[in-house]
Formats: sequence, C-alpha cells, structure tokens
Amino acid sequence: MITNFLHHFDLPTCTTFMRKVHAALKPGGRAAIAELIPNPDRVTPPTAAAFSMMMLATTPTGDAYTFAELEGISKTAGFERVELAAPEIGLDRLVIAYR
Repeated sequence: MITNFLHHFDLPTCTTFMRKVHAALKPGGRAAIAELIPNPDRVTPPTAAAFSMMMLATTPTGDAYTFAELEGISKTAGFERVELAAPEIGLDRLVIAYR
C-alpha cells in the first residue's frame, strides 16, 4: 500500500521508487496506490485540481498525477497491468498495479 506518497516527487523519482516496489513483490503481487487523482483535464474534480496547485507551491517537484501518468510510471517500472478502482476512498482514488 502506497498512500499519498508519490505526489511529493517528480516522475523520474516516482518511477525509481515504483521499480523498487516492483522488485519487492512476488510474481502476481499487487501494489495499491492511494492518491488524489485529477481528471485528464487537470481542473476536475476541484479538490484534486486544488491539490495539484498546492503541490506546485509547496514541493520542489511534486504534482497530483493523473491516472494516465500513474499508469505510465507503473508500466515503466515493470508492472504489467494498471487499473483505476471504481469507487473513491474519501478524497482519494485507488490505483492497482499488477506485477
């Protein structure tokens, strides 16, 4: 479970971290990523869009990543399949990356 962590870092750092997660999992293992995820337009939903602005202002390189960006990070790190779980978890969404 990776909860509200990736948004603190840039894409290359997230990819390096996810490679380590991938290596730590047994074949068939899964990584669950909980994050505030903006829609592709990056302005909806409003809370995720506002969070993206907060990351811009308060971290050197962080961002609120879209599902497509989280999927790209995970696949580049070696995960075979990446899914966005249907329900929201409070304000977060859950991304499942399959080894």
